[in-house]
Amino acid sequence: MSIVTLDQITKDQVDVAGGKGANLGELIASGFPVPPGFVVTADCYADFVSDFELPANDDLPDDTSA
Repeated sequence: MSIVTLDQITKDQVDVAGGKGANLGELIASGFPVPPGFVVTADCYADFVSDFELPANDDLPDDTSA
């Protein structure tokens, strides 16, 4: 599962879709007007970024302003 539409997500899927995605899914299920959308799942995102040599947060310099 890589991309999931918001209407397929429940509050029990926070680990898959994140808090915002799960809450939007719950709002849709409750009948609130939420624009259509989707989430990229956490596993899919982790697979994507694993291909890059990104520093860990604690490896970043103190001043990261441009």
